[in-house]
Amino acid sequence: MAALIFGTVNPSGKLPVTFPSSLSQVPAQTTAQWPGTSTGVTYSEGVDIGYRWYQSQNITPAFAFGFGLSYTKFGFSNLNVGAFNANGTATVTATVTNTGSVAGADVAQLYVGDPAASQDPPNQLRGFQRVTLNPGQSGTVSFPITIHDLASWSGTDNQWEAHAGSYAIRVGDASSNLPLTGSTSLAQTLTGQIAAGASGAGVSLANTAVSANVTPNSGVPGAETVGVVNPFGYSSPKGAGVSFAMQAADSDTSQNLTFTATGLPPGITIAANGTISGASSTLGTYTVTVTATDPKGVSGTATFVWSVVQ
Repeated sequence: MAALIFGTVNPSGKLPVTFPSSLSQVPAQTTAQWPGTSTGVTYSEGVDIGYRWYQSQNITPAFAFGFGLSYTKFGFSNLNVGAFNANGTATVTATVTNTGSVAGADVAQLYVGDPAASQDPPNQLRGFQRVTLNPGQSGTVSFPITIHDLASWSGTDNQWEAHAGSYAIRVGDASSNLPLTGSTSLAQTLTGQIAAGASGAGVSLANTAVSANVTPNSGVPGAETVGVVNPFGYSSPKGAGVSFAMQAADSDTSQNLTFTATGLPPGITIAANGTISGASSTLGTYTVTVTATDPKGVSGTATFVWSVVQ
């Protein structure tokens, strides 16, 4: 405490919540919203939870999510948004510089803004990295992002959907301080299988997010890819029967794929055609990896967590 008070140690904490300047700024204004009535709680803010509410309503709070005090200052520069690779991952980098006279740490934060079609909040935190710098020193922060980081949940379609369009990429050190802005884009809407028995609508090679730089059936040596549609999580009750089909696509559309899996809950199996079925009698959380392989030996995988609950 004394070191902080006398400035020999730099405070570098960040707020994990938003502090409104008055109660009139918070979304819960009625008893139905908080603490709720006998019929339940009304979540009228929808997906605009926490800092998202203040951004969506253009409200300036007293202290924004991610804000922190410091004896020094930090600058941001050199934003670079990489292209999605064959595994459906892109890398965003930026330079953070300690522009003050005291050594200290800052927490760089990456936010993604979805196209209007997604009806998501203006910006959503998708990564953060702490960096400690001496006065005048610069450091590079790196954030991996995936297609799932661009996706939003569709209650209508009961699945994750990453809409076609441009996604804003913003980097700074608080939800209210994002000086760097770039973008990435999707040429078409990508979907994924989520609920039991639900399938990704319009599944194509693009839906696997593994072939952004590959032209299907192009004949280019080494260009062939196989992608598996990722469920991004699944759960089933103990002892309950399940049956759903994993989906995948091959850039060579003339070939059939053979599916295998590791890490399935006990009692659950996968058929060669990708159908997962069975009933697990063992509670727990399992990391499942599904692999689809074509006759040439080219394969793709999807890894997700499967929870067996009571």
